[in-house]
Amino acid sequence: MNKTSKYYLLFLILLSCLQSRGQGKEQTLEGNVHLVDGIVCKYKLVFTYDDEIIKGYSIIWQPDGREMMAGINGQINKILHTMEFKETNQSSNPNNNDCMFEARLQSRSNDGKYIIKGNFKGKDRKNRYCDEGFMEFKMDQKPSFLFDGPIGADGKNRKVERERLSKSQLSNEFIKVTSDSRTNFEWATDTCYMDIWDGQAIDGDRVTITFNNKKMLVNYALSESKWRLALPLTKSINKLTITAENEGLAPPNTSQIVLADKYVTRKVIVSIELGKSADIFINRK
Repeated sequence: MNKTSKYYLLFLILLSCLQSRGQGKEQTLEGNVHLVDGIVCKYKLVFTYDDEIIKGYSIIWQPDGREMMAGINGQINKILHTMEFKETNQSSNPNNNDCMFEARLQSRSNDGKYIIKGNFKGKDRKNRYCDEGFMEFKMDQKPSFLFDGPIGADGKNRKVERERLSKSQLSNEFIKVTSDSRTNFEWATDTCYMDIWDGQAIDGDRVTITFNNKKMLVNYALSESKWRLALPLTKSINKLTITAENEGLAPPNTSQIVLADKYVTRKVIVSIELGKSADIFINRK
């Protein structure tokens, strides 16, 4: 990026920030991005949030010391405690084909502290894949912008509406399955087809799949390509078990699964720690 372009970009970002002031509260997150090749870069988000809309900018510090900035636009979900954003306009130079991130992060607590963490994928200006990994921000206090505050009359109505929309959204998305949960699906046919893959950052997760006490896949390395298994439903209650053989570069071990036949499709995200298992019970009618 030449000097003129850099100052122009800084001007656009400053203008955007000034325009957003007074429209929402400001939040700063400082942490790291972990790329799939093992490189770790310092990363910072500065944004304002008004209800569930976020606008601001990001800064990443490259291993060689270069500092790169981008605008960000996204949204938060105070029911799921998640935030999603895309980087835009990383450079004012149209010939610069920088990698811009698209991320989905979720808040969780750990020993009294809070972590906002999630995976990202990068695309260049021509919408081509350029990188991926996960990013993580640690906080000493609860990230209030991802949670509902005191509820007044208007706030209660907004919360009810968010819950309705979130439930509607989740019905079309993947159901989360962990080692602490029990998931049951009703099935009418005698065969269930299972696709399994790593639909997030490809970080080396490996799993063993057992169906009705028979091992179907052993220490299988998940990739972006789907692996299909045919599961014969020979019992009234059939048990599918996914065991984490490791946790890859971005713990925990995470896989995506679709169970389907010509009538039914069930989508699942399995999130488990090393050595633990998640069970899915398929109840044949």
